[in-house]
Amino acid sequence: MRIASTSSARDAVPSASTSAATAPELSRRGALSAAALAGLAPLVGPGSASADAPPTGFSLTIKVSQEDLAPIVVETFNQANAPVATQRVLDLARGIQGVSFRQNKVERITDDFVLTSATSRLSYAGDGRCPIAGGDSVVELTPELEAPGRVAHDQSRLVSLVVADRVERPIEEKLVAVGGKLVSVQTQVGPDVPNGTQLAFTTGPAPELVSPPPRPPPPLPQRTRRAPTRPPTHTIWARPARRRRPAHLAPAPQDGLAIVVGRVVEGWASVEALSRLPTVKDNTSSPFFQAGKAIGDKRASVAERGFKKPFAKAVVSASSLV
Repeated sequence: MRIASTSSARDAVPSASTSAATAPELSRRGALSAAALAGLAPLVGPGSASADAPPTGFSLTIKVSQEDLAPIVVETFNQANAPVATQRVLDLARGIQGVSFRQNKVERITDDFVLTSATSRLSYAGDGRCPIAGGDSVVELTPELEAPGRVAHDQSRLVSLVVADRVERPIEEKLVAVGGKLVSVQTQVGPDVPNGTQLAFTTGPAPELVSPPPRPPPPLPQRTRRAPTRPPTHTIWARPARRRRPAHLAPAPQDGLAIVVGRVVEGWASVEALSRLPTVKDNTSSPFFQAGKAIGDKRASVAERGFKKPFAKAVVSASSLV
């Protein structure tokens, strides 16, 4: 028993020669560990997002005439009143099952904003399900246009998600569950309806993105005189019935057209470069165009879609989360 305890004590307490032999090995291991931690420090230090941290924005790279501009970095707002719109732009920037901002074009350039085109397809799955937040329609986005406390389009550098436009289209009413309650919303239907994938970069206050302009009342028809059947004793005037807008046609919702989801924090020079691109002249004031619109000429509608469109080809070549 006494020999066993002596052997255990010798094994438990290493000798000075053993410690001196293992000291260089321990020092080398410590140095390697310190170097590894030093290399990982920029990844987990302050000012950078870890792998588990939620994204705080996204980045877009736009190519103009085969040349990439500097990436446009957008910081998303933490809006409690627009959670679907905010998550939708993040899903499109990341790209889920092929549905993303990539290959979208710069469609319109005005004095107040730069507008991109919509994503052509919102589902590549066999069952037709859309993988991004909000699905393949703007039904869940429409209530956020009317949410109290929403950010206004009153300054530059804002980025918003377009939900509706100014074109008159048939209106469809649906019941949507919002916050555990059923809410009735109205959405536009028909060809070329916004599907909630267009981005607008404001270069100043943009009232056009808030609501359509007030429409003047239609002119009253001219009075016509009836053909007399007998010698008239007095003049008879007949006023035809006033035409009214069909009940199934209505302009976009008056509460707004787009939802502000963030602001540009880097790459503002790229947005300014896009805003200076030459565009097709806006001919909406032409009497020939107005006459064509009045009679429903399709050529006028086609020409209207080309107004303020840039001559140069500008396409989103890359997008990612930041």
